[in-house]
Amino acid sequence: PDLGPAHPVDLERAKELGRRGLLCYQPFIFSDDYEVGVGWEFTEAEYAGLIHWRNIPAAYMESPEFRRLICAPENAPAFRAANDQLRKTYDHFANAICTRLGDISSLSFADIGCNSGYLPLAFALRGAGEAVGFDREDYGESFALLNEILGTDATYRRQAYDLETRAVPGCKTFDVVTCMLVLCHLPDPMNFLSFLGRTARKVLLLWNGVVQNGDLLVRFGRPAKYYKQEKFPNCFDYDTRPSTGLLRLSLELMGFTEIYQLGPPEGGLEMGHYIDKRPILAVRPDVSGNPLPRPESRFHDVDLRDCRKPTLLGDYWNHNIIGFRGQIYGVPFGVPVDWSRPDLDARDDLFIADDAADLSDRILWDRPGRAGAVHNGPLEKADR
Repeated sequence: PDLGPAHPVDLERAKELGRRGLLCYQPFIFSDDYEVGVGWEFTEAEYAGLIHWRNIPAAYMESPEFRRLICAPENAPAFRAANDQLRKTYDHFANAICTRLGDISSLSFADIGCNSGYLPLAFALRGAGEAVGFDREDYGESFALLNEILGTDATYRRQAYDLETRAVPGCKTFDVVTCMLVLCHLPDPMNFLSFLGRTARKVLLLWNGVVQNGDLLVRFGRPAKYYKQEKFPNCFDYDTRPSTGLLRLSLELMGFTEIYQLGPPEGGLEMGHYIDKRPILAVRPDVSGNPLPRPESRFHDVDLRDCRKPTLLGDYWNHNIIGFRGQIYGVPFGVPVDWSRPDLDARDDLFIADDAADLSDRILWDRPGRAGAVHNGPLEKADR
């Protein structure tokens, strides 16, 4: 959030925490001259800058570690715009959870890998009964400052996921568990996902990079990028990506029955971020509140038998939705289609279904082709 000028800000404490790398990753505006956040690096590239700071003391810039954090002055407008997109995205995640659950005043929330606490603070601001953040680094001072500024009571606990015990030591269960871009740094994604599922009594929000494929796959990045002291196999600490098919099946096997992929909010990160890094909201059965709208509700409702010519019904997830001769097709943007070809249904780059619900499900979980046909995905009803 924008922490000034409506809120009293101890700007010197904020700058000192930023200088130490403890308040720079998540998007906060402290003043016109001082703002932090990773949005610009998400948009541009790693090392583009995490801190916009006018008039930095020259002595600070002698440190290579500190210089790495600083956004070039000429990029300040783009830096601020990108972090505004990231704030809208984070708030969209919090709002979607609160919309689904309704009154959260009696509910407990935990963010695993919380960094400086954006989501615990967001839930505390929205009236959560308990909001806790866990992380391996010591963000206690950051939590204390932000709680003072916002008048919240989010709690910080310095505890990390343990690869040997496959849990966060001392972590109880919570009604809602969130975890943003942590699984990507772990060599045992399925065990970590299992821990998240055991810890979430009602709702789990996971945001992580994915392999866009319906098969049961895990892809690892190069080892020892961040934690160079780790030995094999714990050295695989970068860009761990389960496939969308594996994530879907895993959540189902853990007992989640409503599984949503959250799309971009107005003014949030662009669609490419949501395809590359999927925000998935999973809800257990019989959780009270209001189910979120399903994507098919946005398509034009027509009698498909009347679509004797290709008829645009809407667009979804970078696809045009086309009704034609009793079927619905999801056509990726920019992909040419000759609608006169008799073998149209055999194309493996189109998404084909008899109804909008099945089509949107196939697009979300990367299962091209026709429902019921031989395909790469594990998620047909007959397979479950």
